[in-house]
Amino acid sequence: MQYTLEQTNGKLQEAIKHQQAFMERMDAKDRERNLILRGVPTGIYDGRTTDEEKVKRVLEIINVPRINITLGSLKRIGTVNPDNPAIPRPILLSVASKYERDQILNLARQETVHLGDIRVSKDLHPAVRKEWKRLFTAGPD
Repeated sequence: MQYTLEQTNGKLQEAIKHQQAFMERMDAKDRERNLILRGVPTGIYDGRTTDEEKVKRVLEIINVPRINITLGSLKRIGTVNPDNPAIPRPILLSVASKYERDQILNLARQETVHLGDIRVSKDLHPAVRKEWKRLFTAGPD
């Protein structure tokens, strides 16, 4: 059976659409247990010097009942800004389950006053973050 160029193009577009949807589901599954902590200082924070101690302190502030940070579940992400190295890079924290992540997010929303400049959010795909940024800067119409 011979396909026209338009038919072939349509079949290829459909295949790419399915592959992209599959990859997005895989990425969402990988990120569903991750939290991003922005604004955690790189120096001393509340008497703590290591990132693990700082994250434990943030979780204490928001009253997370059980704090269990395993080795390798915590790391600074991004690159140091050469123009201003004092700007803290975000911390990626992986927790045990999606339920635990959602519980921490809900508690963090209630304690924004006590966290100061520190923000806790879900780990999102870069394309999703870019779209949210575009929508935020566009503002309401």
